[in-house]
Formats: sequence, structure tokens, C-alpha cells
Amino acid sequence: MKVRYSGILKWMLILSPIVDNVNGYLLISRGNSNISSIFKTFIFLFCLVVIFCKGVRKGKDIGIICMSMIILLQLFVFEIQCRGGLFYNISILIKLLTPMVIVMAVHVLEVYDQTTEICINKISRFYCWFFPLSLIIPIFLNIGYTTYRSGEGSKGFYYAGNEISIIMVLVLALEIEKYKNSRTRTNLLNIILGVVSILYLGTKTGYFSLIILILVALYSGENINKKLINLFLLVPGILGGLWYVINNVSVVTQNINAIVWRYKARSHRGVSFLLSGRELKVKRAIELVYIENPIENIIIGIGPYAAENKLKILIEMDLMDLFIRFGIIVFFVIVGFYYKNIKQVIKKKNIYYILGAALGCGASVFAGHMIFSPMVSIVLMNVFLKNDFYRNDRNRTI
Repeated sequence: MKVRYSGILKWMLILSPIVDNVNGYLLISRGNSNISSIFKTFIFLFCLVVIFCKGVRKGKDIGIICMSMIILLQLFVFEIQCRGGLFYNISILIKLLTPMVIVMAVHVLEVYDQTTEICINKISRFYCWFFPLSLIIPIFLNIGYTTYRSGEGSKGFYYAGNEISIIMVLVLALEIEKYKNSRTRTNLLNIILGVVSILYLGTKTGYFSLIILILVALYSGENINKKLINLFLLVPGILGGLWYVINNVSVVTQNINAIVWRYKARSHRGVSFLLSGRELKVKRAIELVYIENPIENIIIGIGPYAAENKLKILIEMDLMDLFIRFGIIVFFVIVGFYYKNIKQVIKKKNIYYILGAALGCGASVFAGHMIFSPMVSIVLMNVFLKNDFYRNDRNRTI
């Protein structure tokens, strides 16, 4: 019987957010769980096997071997410089490379397996339902984590608020694209669930992205019609109604008030508010990392274990953390991967995929929690792959 590797990968990626929720529940109830990290390591290893068996063996992607040797050498140097952190360094590297190996594996598989595109479509459909419901259901059951320590917002069983916030932005972009291709009540319900979950989540990234996506969806040329024009004539009444609803839904009101309070509390309200004070961490990191051995640290970095456990540096801005941890070589490899895929998205001129990728990567630059978070980068990878398979067929659904 022929093994369908695309089917195995599909179920791995579908199960991944479910495992994340189980992991979050165990963290609440038991205080410790590693099943999410273990499961994503299996995904990583499975994709590597596919790449080396189906790709490199056929004389493709020889660069993968060279890059692997460089990375192994780099990990060896990290261990010499700061002993005891090899396992930690490897685990961080796996998180960083997971989206890359998934995309490579999918492109290898699509040559051999015609069902690969169908599998990516099924993953997208599942994500569009699962993520909003995994946030909304815990809200009504009054379980899970709050987004902020002060009690505002709700992020279900997801541990990091920034991560699930970026995921929901990407998912909402997928939902709007799905509705554009097939305007059914089911797809409209998907969008409503996505919007509601972002409102209850209560992050700056989520609210800003929500406004952008909705405005683009309303004003895009192909959607403007007489009904929409009539709708805009009622804007004052609609805004008044929304204001009344927001002020009578306590959870959303608390989220908005919390964001306003954080803005007023920042002495430098512009940059400091947008970066949540991370600019101070950048200054401290530069002073600690590059005061000694600046050339060496710029080229190969200092390693994740040394950064987080020895120097206590975690800026939570992905590009800065990437450069400090792994240096300029790995920095350009990773940035090059995302740049290449975003460039492909722009070429297809699909506005919602462009917005989803731009908002997600923008949040990564300013707020972190994307390229080092496997689940977030997996969802972004799904957007990239959906764009690769995208055709200008309005009857085609996600």
C-alpha cells in the first residue's frame, strides 16, 4: 500500500493546535507540560525525512545539506561557549526552522502526490473553524487564561497572548478570502466568529489588524455595490449602535480601557506604546552582547541558552532576538525565506493574503512571537502555501 506523506502531514498540522490546547490545559491544571513541543518536534523530523528522502536524494536542495552542516557547527560553538545549553539551543532552532522545512516538504510532495493541494485546503478550513471556537468556547465556560495579568481579555488555553493574536489575524484573512470566493452563510459565520474572538482577545495587534481587514473588505472595488452604498449612508447610526454595544459588553469594554490606560501610562506614548517598552530591552541587549567580542557575536551570535539564561536577554522582537541569538548568517537565511514567500504573495495580488502576511510579519518585527513560535509560523506557512496554490477562480473555495 502506497504511503501518502501529504495525508500524514495534513493530520499532523490539524492536530497541532488541538495539542496546543491540551498542553495549555495541562499547564493550568498540573503546572507543567511538554507535549506541544514534543509533537512539533515530530512534525519537524517528519518533514526533514520527506525532504531528504524525496528531495535531496533526487539531487535537489543540496543547499539544505550545506546549511545543516553550518548550523551543526554553530551549535557546537554555542556549547563550547556556554556549556549545558545544547538541548535548549536545539529546541529553539527547531522552532525557528519548522515553517521552512514544512514549506520545503510540501513543495517536494506536490511533485509526487497530487492530493497535496487538497490537504493544504483542508488544513485551512479546519483552522478557520478551530481557532475562533477554541477562544470563544472557553470564554462562555469561564475557563482558560486571561490575556493580561491584570485580568483583561481571554485567550483560552493558549499560553501567549501575542502568539494567538497573530494567529487570529492570519485566520481572519483566510476567512475573508474564503467568503470572497464563496459567499455562503457558513463562511459569513466564520468571519463573525473570527471578529468576535479577536474582540474578546483584547490585544493592540488584534484590534489594529481587525480595523484594517474590515476596511479593506468593505472598500475593495469588487465588493462595492448599491447595498453597500446604502449601508454607508447609515454610518452615523451604525457607529452609535456599535458604541452602545461596546459600552454594554463588559469584557470588550475592559479590553479597550486597558489599551487606553497603557497608552496614557507610557511617558513616550508613540514608540513606547507601540513597542510596549521593548526599546529599552534593545538598548540593554546591545550593551551586554556587543561590548566584548563584537565581530564574533555579530557573525554567529551568542546562542539562545546564553541569551536567555546567562545574560537574561529576551527582547520579544523577532528580528532582534534572531540576530542576537544566531548571528548574521542564520539571520539572512531566515529573513530570506520569509521575504521570498511574501514576494510570491505580492505577485499573486491577492489582497487578503498580502494583508494577512504583512500584518503578521509586522507584528513579528514590533512585538515578536512569530518566527520562534511554531504554531504561529505554521499558520503563516499555510497562508504562503494557499497563495502558491491560488488560482483566479471565484468558484474555487478554500
